[in-house]
Amino acid sequence: MKTPLERLEKVELRCYWKDEAKDFTPWLAEDDNINLLGEAVGMELEVQEKEAKVGTFSADILCKDINTDRCVVIENQLEKTDHDHLGKVITYCSGLDAYTAIWIAKTFDEEHRAAIDWLNSITDDNYNFFGIEVKLFKIGNSALAPQFDIVAKPNNWSKTIKKQVSGDTETEKLRLEYWSTFHDFVDKKDMDVLKHASASTDHWCDFRVGIAGFHYACILTVKNWIGVQVYLGGDRPDQNKARYDLIETKCKALIDAIDCKKVEWKRLDDKKSSCVNVKLEADMKDKADWPRQMEWMYNTMMELHKIIKPHYGAIRGIK
Repeated sequence: MKTPLERLEKVELRCYWKDEAKDFTPWLAEDDNINLLGEAVGMELEVQEKEAKVGTFSADILCKDINTDRCVVIENQLEKTDHDHLGKVITYCSGLDAYTAIWIAKTFDEEHRAAIDWLNSITDDNYNFFGIEVKLFKIGNSALAPQFDIVAKPNNWSKTIKKQVSGDTETEKLRLEYWSTFHDFVDKKDMDVLKHASASTDHWCDFRVGIAGFHYACILTVKNWIGVQVYLGGDRPDQNKARYDLIETKCKALIDAIDCKKVEWKRLDDKKSSCVNVKLEADMKDKADWPRQMEWMYNTMMELHKIIKPHYGAIRGIK
């Protein structure tokens, strides 16, 4: 006898998220859930800040699009859309210099869906506006399952995503070639203390010093910059924050003086990990520029190692 099938049951949002600010926004900002939203819109999102200030207002979540390094604003509404939140979406995009806005609501009025379509039609391809309806479902006594349904999106977004996906293979091939070349470059140097893994198609390449939860990473992006990162990503957030604080206290002046475009100090109190990014304007697709880029990456990583090395014992001792 076949197992009887259960009905898919829609659940009222407020049954799980009582309050937008206290319940839904913190839930969405968690890695697994922001990744779920990212899958729905075809973007790789990284949370930068919750309640990001814009004058006297606050955007619910400020993210970064990993592939473009551009800001993404997320505005949440557990009820039917209204004019107030539409205005906030536009205000936050302007105030935070965001290229993408994602407006999440229980349901969208036709006039607000049309407004999102209009924003997409009058702006160029660099700007993207999404209208998303969030839903909750369960089957019998199962756990609740969230779903993000797109009700408004940029013009030709499906074609854009398809183009990005088809282009990923070429990007991955380029990354593999880049890291293979970089490994050949560093293997000729005297850097026994830093151990790298095999070349891969990832946008990062890790170099380890034998301290769990602490390593350096060289970074590539599709556009505009390369970087070297001090990454603190152990299992315990309190350990990562304590190690970050030690490095910031002891090494900030020297790290800020490194030859680069800019240095980003990211304690990331709302996330498990912390990091320091040293960045340089460069295009990984410009193979003629690879020798300069790789020389800078190597020199910057070794400079970071030299600056932080006297504190490795203290970093290792933070349990």
